[in-house]
Amino acid sequence: MTHQAFPFLRRSGRSFRLALVLTSLLVGCSALGKETPFPDPISTSGVGPFRRLGTTETRFRGLALDLGQQGLDRASWAGGSLFYAAAPVIAPLPARDTTLPARELDPGQFDPFRIFRSDTEERFGFDPGVVVLEASEAWEGGFVTQPFALELEDGSVRVYYAAAGGIGLASAPSVTGTLTRSGDGLALANDLGVMAGPLRSPAVAVLDGTYYLYADDGTDIWVATSVDGLTFTLLDADDAAGGVNPLSIPDPIDDDEPLERAHVSPAALVATSPTGRTTLRLYVECQQVPETGNEDQRIIAALASIDGVTFERARLPAQEARDAPGQPTIRRFHEGVAEQLMYVTVTRGTDPQLRALQVAVDPARANFEPAPEPMP
Repeated sequence: MTHQAFPFLRRSGRSFRLALVLTSLLVGCSALGKETPFPDPISTSGVGPFRRLGTTETRFRGLALDLGQQGLDRASWAGGSLFYAAAPVIAPLPARDTTLPARELDPGQFDPFRIFRSDTEERFGFDPGVVVLEASEAWEGGFVTQPFALELEDGSVRVYYAAAGGIGLASAPSVTGTLTRSGDGLALANDLGVMAGPLRSPAVAVLDGTYYLYADDGTDIWVATSVDGLTFTLLDADDAAGGVNPLSIPDPIDDDEPLERAHVSPAALVATSPTGRTTLRLYVECQQVPETGNEDQRIIAALASIDGVTFERARLPAQEARDAPGQPTIRRFHEGVAEQLMYVTVTRGTDPQLRALQVAVDPARANFEPAPEPMP
């Protein structure tokens, strides 16, 4: 086993510990279910490591989307199309905001973000798309970004997005249809009396007929519910504490893991555990406390919940690598042994800091290497 084969193994001591775990039977908690024994390579039922696709498995040598020197701010898939937010770099380049984490986009270095849709996919790579949503409402503050696309049973699509005043929503009768807002489009307004900052990175899933919306404020993840998925009410995730509280994300199971300073960029979906129990699964970008200087390291954790509010955490990260994987979204995918794909953005460049879109697969034994050319 090598770091190249499994890039989530990044610290030598921890690599040995993980190697032992990977050959054993993991027993999860009630929401995660009992995980299956890991074959070699790994299969995790969606609650362990996803394998990044290699340079020969994808159209753009490991990338799912190549935007050059544009800023990319999250992407999600629905019904055959990729929705993503992008913006050109400003020239001349403004000075970077030094208070931001080192590997985070600085919106001040880009034109206003807009949402695009690409309908052309070849070998996991998407062509650059067309603009399908840009800011037009006063509450949006001049930008729309971080789309989360949700396809409904009737084929219609809802795109939830972040803007200055909160979380917005635009809908279309089909995935390739024209997106329109209902009213001004505001689905959940910021409550800066309780939140550390404006809401970002929405993700929505439907559990037992209720819509659950998750979004972060730069530090914590909040949850809101709705009966129709159009307007949401913020939930208190801790009845025992005063006021309205965000989700409590469990600490890493292993004591030698770094402390985490922020939990952001949730990705939500309803899944069936290996025990047959329906759960709400959440993938979360965990930003770790720097060990030295302005280090900015992130992992993506897999969590599961029966009620959409109280979560249990899988032992292994879903993504861990030196390129600071973040902004996960999940695509159900059935081809061969593959069950689902995870899109993540990873660090690229320095000033401006850019993010590239990559794709990973579960189970890891799924292989998409092109068939060899026949011998003449």
